[in-house]
Amino acid sequence: SAIKAGLKAKHFSLNSAEGRCPHCKGQGHEQIAMDFIDDLFTPCEWCEATGFKPESLEHRIDQKHIGEVLNSSISSLSSKWELFFDLPKKHGEFNSPKGLIDHLGLAHLSLGRKLATLSSGEWQRTLLLKHLMSIEVNQAQRKIFLFDQLFSGLSVADILHLLPLLQDLLDRQNCLVFANTSFEPA
Repeated sequence: SAIKAGLKAKHFSLNSAEGRCPHCKGQGHEQIAMDFIDDLFTPCEWCEATGFKPESLEHRIDQKHIGEVLNSSISSLSSKWELFFDLPKKHGEFNSPKGLIDHLGLAHLSLGRKLATLSSGEWQRTLLLKHLMSIEVNQAQRKIFLFDQLFSGLSVADILHLLPLLQDLLDRQNCLVFANTSFEPA
């Protein structure tokens, strides 16, 4: 329906004037300046607190508008994964973006999560995901990975899920360095 309406990708981006709400400038909330106390933030009624223009919210994927899709966790989108990420399988046991994301403990993140809200461990695991998706399976690229608080916020189960992926990096003759890392689970 979006194509028929003449909408382009920019109509579904908060980085574009064609997609973002002009009232809240894509923030999803409006700021009310207060004199003697902290500013007050109220949900933008014009865009239903999504940050998108109403015409962008009219179009749906599986009964969800773009704001709802971006607020969905990656794990909840797993059945539709290839719809969003049509990437080649590269890493044996970790052979898909979904598999890598699961092993990295990032499946709880929402698709539209702002980078500034990621913990340091989530940020590092996101960078590791980007690196892993950019290399070929048999590519001989020895790297040194320096991690600081890689396991922050992970449960014991999540850490145990991540370890085989780290072992795979070692098996590929990479060097892993963990600095100031606490192995105390969340």
